[in-house]
Amino acid sequence: MAVRVMLVGVGARGRMWMRVLCELGAEVVAGVDPLPEAHMWVRTEHPGVRVYAALAEALAAHASDVTVAVVVTPPMGRSAVVLPLLEAGLHVISEKPLATDLADAARIVAAAEIAGRQLSVCLNFRFLPVTCALKAELQGRWGPVTSSTLLYHINRDGRRPGLNRFPLSMADPMLLEQSIHHLDLVRFVYDAEIVGVRAMLFNPRGSMYRGDATVAALLELDRGIRVTYLGSWVTGSNIRSFSWRSDCERGVVIQRGLFDGLEAGPPEGPLQPVPVEAVEPFVTDTRAYAAAVLDALGNGAPVPCSGRDHLLSLAAALACRRAAETGQEIRPEDLLAAAGASEVRQSET
Repeated sequence: MAVRVMLVGVGARGRMWMRVLCELGAEVVAGVDPLPEAHMWVRTEHPGVRVYAALAEALAAHASDVTVAVVVTPPMGRSAVVLPLLEAGLHVISEKPLATDLADAARIVAAAEIAGRQLSVCLNFRFLPVTCALKAELQGRWGPVTSSTLLYHINRDGRRPGLNRFPLSMADPMLLEQSIHHLDLVRFVYDAEIVGVRAMLFNPRGSMYRGDATVAALLELDRGIRVTYLGSWVTGSNIRSFSWRSDCERGVVIQRGLFDGLEAGPPEGPLQPVPVEAVEPFVTDTRAYAAAVLDALGNGAPVPCSGRDHLLSLAAALACRRAAETGQEIRPEDLLAAAGASEVRQSET
């Protein structure tokens, strides 16, 4: 029997989710969005799906016949969306970040545990074929990772059709919409936790974003790994530049593209390409993530990218903000303790 889903948020990303869920054989029963154009799109493209302007109205009609809610709303004030879903007895898949405030995110995680519902946060980059290949390569012949450099640059036009507009007005658009993916990948691929952060955040001249669109950070991980990170949405070119170099005891592994370009080799070289499956950007990985979560729910198994695991990535991101404000090294575990989530431990690597 197909899993029955409520899709909360039918903007640009929500429409991608609609496609993915239908491709996976899930039955999207209801959509929720306040905007008339979203209602028009649902009625035109998916006439069998009922669409509502208010979450309360959708829950009143469908809480008893829906198993999972997929939340694709802006992260600001997300507890007002996720908490009623959990209280109604639904499992929740939420886009990242779970919240912009760590204490708020911790409350959501606690509410899911109290309700006995599963909560997963969509860190879909973990499911990219290049990420899987990179992690496998680092578990092989090159030995432990000693240091790393991750660079990401693009002149992201936040007003372009097909993109969600809310990052334009966010306080930390780069940090919480993009860099959090990269920090999560560092944790996931290196199977290590970020224990110390120094950072600088700023907004380059000419930026269309209200908040800081550039993040520079030095990360200390618990296995003695040091990571230099720089990411920006305001650059001199629309061409995306991505490079992730992992220096190991017996060689180096370099990812030269966001979706491909993986190479590895010994200290004396040369580097050799590592085969990576081709992808449809942002769809292939979301589909693989959704399939893994739905499979776990169907089997009664723990979901990947759990809310509790996500607190560790969110704490690392917010440690960058605190470090930039104070000029000091910040430990994510101290932020977790202050948010009432000090019992969080590493998982899902």
